[in-house]
Amino acid sequence: MEEEEVKRLKLELAKSNHERLDRFISEKAATVDEKSSAAIKSVFLLNGGASAAVLAFASASLTSSSKLAHTSFESLLYFSVGLVFAVLCASFAYLTEYGYMCNGHFKERKWEHPFFTDNRKSTFWKWFGILFHILAVLSLVISISLFLFGVWYIKDQALEILDQNGVAVK
Repeated sequence: MEEEEVKRLKLELAKSNHERLDRFISEKAATVDEKSSAAIKSVFLLNGGASAAVLAFASASLTSSSKLAHTSFESLLYFSVGLVFAVLCASFAYLTEYGYMCNGHFKERKWEHPFFTDNRKSTFWKWFGILFHILAVLSLVISISLFLFGVWYIKDQALEILDQNGVAVK
């Protein structure tokens, strides 16, 4: 093969790899956005639905048991804080996606193997994405944990009140 032909083939291979990275970034961005949206909507529904149910339960129990109403409002605090963490999770998920996309965008593109290398900007955005990815996962776990703790708390308190009132609980 001639030297010009080898150069041309290397150039085509590099262009192909650059285009492949661009497609990968755009496809991953869509997938990440879709999956993170579904997870975040779930914790919003969990904590928001629980908050609405507790408010309805508390208003109904105000007439029969002030202790039960008080317990309901305490568990509402857990669900409300869970909603705050769900909002944080949504914000962190956006920043994660933005960081990873910027990482791909700022990579130095080369015409020989390896076709991409990290530079100062891309490394910053990679670590930016990793940091907010960790924060998003932590806030999601905290939100779900607060939901579970709120449910557990109201269940235990309600069973205790029913037992004090002589209602048989199995």
